[in-house]
Amino acid sequence: QEEKDGLKTQVSSLKRRCLETELRCEALEQSVQILKKDANWVYSAPEIPRIYWEEEEEYEDFEADQIDEAVKSLRVYCRQLRKGSAPGKVEVGPQLFDYPMSRHDILLPHWQELANALNLSRGSIN
Repeated sequence: QEEKDGLKTQVSSLKRRCLETELRCEALEQSVQILKKDANWVYSAPEIPRIYWEEEEEYEDFEADQIDEAVKSLRVYCRQLRKGSAPGKVEVGPQLFDYPMSRHDILLPHWQELANALNLSRGSIN
């Protein structure tokens, strides 16, 4: 019985390690695909005109300013992450989450850029 329990524990451990290895492999495959696509990477998300936020009834002028700054910080952090020079802690500004602006489709290319940069830098940031 003791030997059976030992084998069960070993099998469980091997299954867990196998799953972890598969997850790492998937992440590496994603990174390779991103690198292939972005060999000569430039930040491709389009600028968002200030008027876009001003025309949204739910935003005040000061909020539009904060959102503009937050989107600019996304661009900066993406560049830093891609170059491996990002600070240990990446903050894109609370306004990206505090305001309902996070649901705007116009931001999707910016979120994609950040996701790709984070994915590529996964091994180099804490």
